[in-house]
Amino acid sequence: MSDTQANYEQDPAPAPSACCGEAAGGDAPAPREAPAQADSLTLTFGVQGMTCASCARRVEKALRQVPGVQGVEVDLARAKATVRLLRPGADLDALRAAVDKAGYRFWDAEVASPALDCCALPGGPGLTHGWRPYLIGLAAALAVLSFYLGLVTLTSDWQSARSQFAEYRWWLLALALGLGLQAALYTLFRATLKDRARRSARASLAASGGVSGLAMAACCSHYLAAFLPAIGLPFLSGAAAALEQYQHEFFLAGVLSNLLGVWIMLRMMASHGMFKESSIFFRLPLGMGRAGH
Repeated sequence: MSDTQANYEQDPAPAPSACCGEAAGGDAPAPREAPAQADSLTLTFGVQGMTCASCARRVEKALRQVPGVQGVEVDLARAKATVRLLRPGADLDALRAAVDKAGYRFWDAEVASPALDCCALPGGPGLTHGWRPYLIGLAAALAVLSFYLGLVTLTSDWQSARSQFAEYRWWLLALALGLGLQAALYTLFRATLKDRARRSARASLAASGGVSGLAMAACCSHYLAAFLPAIGLPFLSGAAAALEQYQHEFFLAGVLSNLLGVWIMLRMMASHGMFKESSIFFRLPLGMGRAGH
């Protein structure tokens, strides 16, 4: 029996029923006590590391293989599992081992991390991270804009950089906002993620940043075409000049990549139960739900 506590309820055995019928012209038969059903136990505990419905199904399958388990319900959105056992005195060590073997983490539901209300202001109820995630998001957005202005200034001059920014400002601001938002979301929940999930979130952020960087490079590719021969890369000048024809397409790809990245971040946060039910994010169509019945 593990020291870890879990929420449980002892289900009472049904009361014995008496036979009330009487035989015609004879004595009523003696009442017979219905055989008592085996006691059952319901345990609720947390499972950390689930990021999709497939994860929930793996946890459910692993728990069903533990001796004495009658039923399993995995709540992906709240990162919890409810197990119904046929006998009292459940072996929590066996349940913990099954969850760990499946690649996830068993934790006591009573000490779970509080859900976040990401609409709250820093320091408000439900949000304990302060201003740090927002400052990191702002820094990431400014870094995107600085990268673009610096690239154009390096390949041309400051006046050209200002002119290009004025022409494509809405695209550039959308790219900067998307990456900044992803950086803030990643900072908000990276401490709660398991290594595998953290790598997934980091890969999503890196992919969005790469597409956004390519989009901005395409925007100033006509400057790069003249700059590349000077640094010994004349064979890339033709490719850089060709990219100029697809500037808007690259910008659109960057914005769509950012939107996908934000959706992935929110979905992973929802899968770890980081949103309160009152939060607007809890009601978004993030593909979360209960798995396993």
